[in-house]
Order: sequence, then structure tokens, then C-alpha cells
Amino acid sequence: MSALMDVQILEDVQAVIREGAIHVALFDQIARATVVLLLAWIVSRLLRRASASVRHQVWTVALIGVALLPLLSLTLPTWQLPLLTSVTESLLEPSDRYEMVKIERELTPMPTSQGALSQPPSSPQTWAMGGSASRPVGLWQRLDLSTWCVLLWALGTAFFLTRLLVSYVAAWKVSRDAVPVTDEHLLNEVAALRRQLGIRSKVLLVEHAGITMPMAWGLARQTILLPTAARDWNPERRRVVLLHELAHLKRWDCRTVLPARLVRALHWFNPLAWIAMSRLQAEREFACDDLVLTAGTPGPDYAQHLLDIARAMQPSRSPNLAMVAMARPSELEGRLLAILDPSQERGGKGRPARVAACLAVGLLVLPLASLQLSAEGAADPGDDPVGHGAMVSDGGDEPLDPATRARVLKAYHAALEDEDSDMRTQAAHALGTIEDSESVGRLGEALRDEEATVREQAAWALGMIEDASAVPMLASVLEDPSSGVRTQAVWALGMIESEAAVADLIRIANDASPEVRQQLAWALGMIESDAAVATLERTLGDEEAQVREQAAWALGMIESPSAVGALSSALADDPSSAVRRQAAWALGMIGHDSALDTLLNAMSDTDKEVQKQAFWAVGRIAD
Repeated sequence: MSALMDVQILEDVQAVIREGAIHVALFDQIARATVVLLLAWIVSRLLRRASASVRHQVWTVALIGVALLPLLSLTLPTWQLPLLTSVTESLLEPSDRYEMVKIERELTPMPTSQGALSQPPSSPQTWAMGGSASRPVGLWQRLDLSTWCVLLWALGTAFFLTRLLVSYVAAWKVSRDAVPVTDEHLLNEVAALRRQLGIRSKVLLVEHAGITMPMAWGLARQTILLPTAARDWNPERRRVVLLHELAHLKRWDCRTVLPARLVRALHWFNPLAWIAMSRLQAEREFACDDLVLTAGTPGPDYAQHLLDIARAMQPSRSPNLAMVAMARPSELEGRLLAILDPSQERGGKGRPARVAACLAVGLLVLPLASLQLSAEGAADPGDDPVGHGAMVSDGGDEPLDPATRARVLKAYHAALEDEDSDMRTQAAHALGTIEDSESVGRLGEALRDEEATVREQAAWALGMIEDASAVPMLASVLEDPSSGVRTQAVWALGMIESEAAVADLIRIANDASPEVRQQLAWALGMIESDAAVATLERTLGDEEAQVREQAAWALGMIESPSAVGALSSALADDPSSAVRRQAAWALGMIGHDSALDTLLNAMSDTDKEVQKQAFWAVGRIAD
């Protein structure tokens, strides 16, 4: 039962992903983001002799643009360029266009929890596989490639977003526990450096004993955090540290890094996202170093200060904070080389290049946001209805026009007589997805096909169409040599829910296949005929626990008081806790006072789930 419910959950997830086109939207966003980040990488390489602030701004614009792409895609008008059609088709459709569609041999799970017990089970699902494949498909093998991609992306994104959230929570805690600096001399020095850099907003200066590295923090209020050891620094070191951290605040580094980190979390699988984040962090530090140097600090002296601060850093005491630290050891080598390079551009001539580079990247984002890279519905099913084209959708937003629909149906009807059994099977499946009542006669003829797979698929299709005229056709195969065909025919009769099928279903109540008997109980429960009560009561004595369980569910669906005695016996004596639990539910659904004694006794059942179900049933009868 648990395995069957797991299967249903997986298939429901896959249906949401497929029907909601989540995979298509995800592939579109991946393609757009890759184009933007690739262009930013190319531009930054072309500007390798420009100042670090120019390259940093290029990466900033690119990452913010990628972060805004989903929103812009929803608001801007779209134009289509079907570049990803072949990619998405390979992920969405089976690679073998002639593959055989088989009917799953597992039955629909019955309701077992109170919240779902009053609902009838859903219909069996289909699964596709190449070759003959008579063995059942594994739980995770039911997921197609597109669903796997979306699920893996979601898991990875959840992991990296959680890490991001944890880092900001840690930063908030450090900021909350920090103590404001009261040294007037130091505060006056910060005010003077703010005026020198042209920073108009106030800057909060705090210190914290738990950090070893100067940091900037500025989402809500611009803040500089100093380690308590900063009290012992000489004036020159304090000056360069404050200049560097104020440079981060002037450049809004603490605020622009958030969308960049979000992009890396959402595109964690894309190497370009990691490259972009790495380059953004490196160029950010280079740009702040340039600002400190242009403020009059000698290069060798500044390099020595950085080395001393990095040596004092204690990684074990430095939490993963969403703050901008001054001198991380992993970034130090490149920064020292740049600081000591007299030929390095420090930003004096970078404004025109910065504007041009940002325009080049920024102007690409808008057309990319409105560009639809994957073609939806590009193929006309009527042109190639079987084998090479896309199948007709069941429940698409735009139904086919009558002329095209007639062409499609004609092609599928002809395919039912193809010499290739795989083609006949696929045609029967397609007619089931279309749910066209005009195809009932052709599918009835397919029930006499020499191949069991074709007969099985034809029975499924008739169940999907749910036309009462198919009842005699399905009844004719209830004694088919293939248990799979019999099972699927019984399921189809249950879907049609016609009283006319009850007598034929009762006739095969002793079928040799447990799967057929279990599906039979489900079908009788779906039809809800009092004429089936006696048969279902006898089925409560079946040798298979799953069959007995389904019979109890069916009696609960019919709600006949005459079944109370048989269900009470099953609740009291059946060795299977699943059967007892289902019997308690059925008695609750019937709601007859004569079941109260048995239900009250069941409150002491050895199985907790049976106890819970008995409590629920008693409460329902008492109401």
C-alpha cells in the first residue's frame, strides 16, 4: 500500500511539472541566463586592462539582469525563436517514437487516511517503455528525464537558498550583538573619510569580539564591523581598513551582492554562475583596493596591512556571514599582485568604458527576457499523427479545430490496422488520450487483436472515453487469456460506472488472478450497486489481503447496511491490519448503529492505525 501511494505521489508530481510546463520555463531561463553570463565573461575579458570597477560593474549588471529575467519574461511582450525545440522535445517526449505503451499492472491505491477515505481512488496510470518489458517499472524509473531535471534543480536550489538564508541570519545575529564604538577620535575619523569619499548617509561603526576580520554590512543600515583587536591597531592601519570598508559602502557592494547570490543559488548547476560570482567578488575587492590606493595610501604599506590582517584571521571563529570581509586568505595573492603593480588602471579613466560595458550587457537583457527560446505547439499533429510528431494532448488549452481533429482520428483509426503491433498499441493509447466517443467501435474491434498489448491498451482507452456503449465490448474480454487484459477491462468498466456491467463483473469474481479480483472489487465500488454487495461480502474471505482490503473499501462506497455484519467480522477477525483499517472506514461510511460494538472493541486493536480509524468511524456514527 505504501509503495503504491509513493508511486501515485511521484506521478502526481510529474503531472504537475509536465502540465504546468515547469520544465520548459526552466530550460528557457537557463538558456537566457547562460547567454547573459557568457556575454559578461566575454566583455570582462575584453576589458582586462580596464579598471576593476569597470569589470565589477559588468558582472553586477549581468547578475542583476539574470535575477530579473523571470520577472521581465512575464511582463514584456514575447517573440519566438525555436532554438530549444529539439532539446525540449528530447526531454519531454520518448526518444523512440515507436515505443510500446503498456498498462501498469499495479492497481490504484485505496484511501487509508481519514482525510482521504471518503474519496474514491483515481484511475490506474500508464507508463511507457521500449521493448517488450514484462517486468514492472521501478519506483523512480517512472520519472522521465524532464521531471528528474526539475526535481534535481529544486533540491539543489533549496540547499543553496538555505545556506544563503543561514548566512544572513548569522550576519544579523552578529550585527545585533555588536557594540557601538564610542571612541570620539575614531568616530571623527570615520566622518572625515566619509566626506572624503562623498558618502552622505550615516555609517554605524560597531565592534564584536567574535570576529577577526573587518566587515561591511549594509542591507538596512550601512554598518562597519571591527574586531575588538582593532583598538590596538596603529592609526595608519585603522585608516586603510576604514577606507576599504567605506569603499564597499560607497559602491553599494553589500546590497548588490544579494541578487548575485540568489542567481548562484538558482543556477547552482551552471558553471558560469559560479564563475560570475567568483569574478564579482574578486573585482569588488580589487576596486576597493584601488580606491584606497587613490586616496593616497602607498601600495607596499597597504599590502603589508592586508597581510597582517589576513594572518590574524581565525577561520574557526569566523562564521559563514553574508558580509563583505576585507582580506580573505583565498583572495589575497591576486590582490597583492594588483596592489603592487604600478601599471594597473585604478579607475581614473574608466567611466566611459564602464557606461559602454554596462549598456552592452544591460541592453541584451531586455530582448532576451522577451525571447521565447522553445517553441510550444510548433508541430501540427495532423501532419504526422503517429510515430514522428507530438501526440494529441489530453486536456490541452487549445483543442484542435474540427478539420484537423478529423484528420488525426482518421490516421489513428488506420493505424489500428497497421501490421506493426507497436503502432496499433500506440494508436489505441492516443485514441484514449483524445477521449473521442466516435472511436468506441474501432477500439472494440481492437479488443479482438491477436496481440495482448493492443487489447490491453484498447481496454484502457475505452475506460478513458467512459462511453456506456463500450460495456458489452469490455464484457466480452473479461475472460481473455491475458490477465493484464482482464484487469484493464475491469478497470475500464469501473470508470464507465454502468449498472449494466455489474452482472458481468460478478461472473468473474473468482478469477484466478489476484490483480483481476482486486481491480474487480474497485470497479464494483465505483459503480456503487447494491447488487454487488453479496459478491463483495464473499470477497472479504479472499486469500489475498489486498483483495479483501479493496472489497472492504468497495462496501464502504456502496454504503449498504446489509454489509455491516460481514465488515464487522472482518474488523474483528481479519489477520491483516490494512483490511481491518479499511473495514473500520467502511463501517463509518455506512454509519449504522449496529456496528458500534465492533468499532468500540476495535479501539483497542493492536494496530494504531486501526484504532484511529475506529475512533473516526465511531465519531461519524455518533454524529
